Amino acid sequence: MVYRKFKHIIKNYLIGWLIAGIVFEFLRKTDLKSNETQLSVQFIFFLFSWLLEGILFGTLHFIVVQFFRKKIAYGKLLVLTLFLQTLVGFFVVILMFPLIKVMGFQNSLIDVLLLTSIHISLVYAFFVNFIISIMLEVNLILGKGILKSIIRGKFYKPYQDSRVFMFLDLKSSTTHAEKLGHIKYSRLIQDCFYDLAVVDNYKAEVYKYVGDEVILVWNVEDGLQNLNCIKAFFSFDDELKRRKDYYSKEYGIVPEFKAGLYKGEVTIAEVGELKREIAYLGDTVNTTARIEGECNRFNAKLLLSECLLKELTLENAYKTEFKGNIILRGKEDGINLFSVKKVLTEEES
Repeated sequence: MVYRKFKHIIKNYLIGWLIAGIVFEFLRKTDLKSNETQLSVQFIFFLFSWLLEGILFGTLHFIVVQFFRKKIAYGKLLVLTLFLQTLVGFFVVILMFPLIKVMGFQNSLIDVLLLTSIHISLVYAFFVNFIISIMLEVNLILGKGILKSIIRGKFYKPYQDSRVFMFLDLKSSTTHAEKLGHIKYSRLIQDCFYDLAVVDNYKAEVYKYVGDEVILVWNVEDGLQNLNCIKAFFSFDDELKRRKDYYSKEYGIVPEFKAGLYKGEVTIAEVGELKREIAYLGDTVNTTARIEGECNRFNAKLLLSECLLKELTLENAYKTEFKGNIILRGKEDGINLFSVKKVLTEEES
């Protein structure tokens, strides 16, 4: 999960700084009358310097986010990130200036690296890093890939496709809320959903948070591959157990979640004017919610439909149990439901 987060941040910084470099060189109106050798050297320097800045500032962003994400508000996090990036950028420019002179480059090349002057380079770097940081946060708020899809207009016209859905809900949520009070209960939900990030390892996308409930979604291929839709749930469950000492000390409970899984056709469309999002519409979403609602009845952590189970090749680490042909609320026909349990190893038990 940490590596995927690092790769995501670095990729965005590399793209951002490469675009920033192209824009800057265009604004500078770089002299194209130089000979072919000089242009080649300038191009290599251009590519190296801008990509180096992308890696450097992206790494700093990752370090700050990794260590301070849960500890301070986003505004302070942004200020801290930009401050460190600017500070490090200043020292890099100061250190590289004599190095370039020693290497014997002409003033024009020094100008390329220093962006005309130290002051302009730092201001420009601050502006570029600010834009990239904001875009990363917007992407987090909307969901992975949603901003890109909205810009491309991918879902402007509704279309149908198959998806795997999971509804995750906190068990005994009413009891926990009454015991903890609104503020502490809200902090509990924040911690749980922060730990939910482990599902990123299994290609899950967070579609929506609804109170203490989360809706996860997969493309069918991603959801079925390597049992991602099953492993995502138990990975989250294991993460909560791993942090049980923290939850017990902080809240006096160890949170448990129950989930329903289902696969089917949905209509995907971009909706909203005041707030835009990608919506999944259709009976599949409602059916998944109804399946999750049956977990309490069968005292099951994870329930899924027979049609989805048939498309999964379960490993020995999991076992299923038929719960019956259940008529879900609002349905006329019954649906075969199965529970899934993880077989505990000797160490886990």
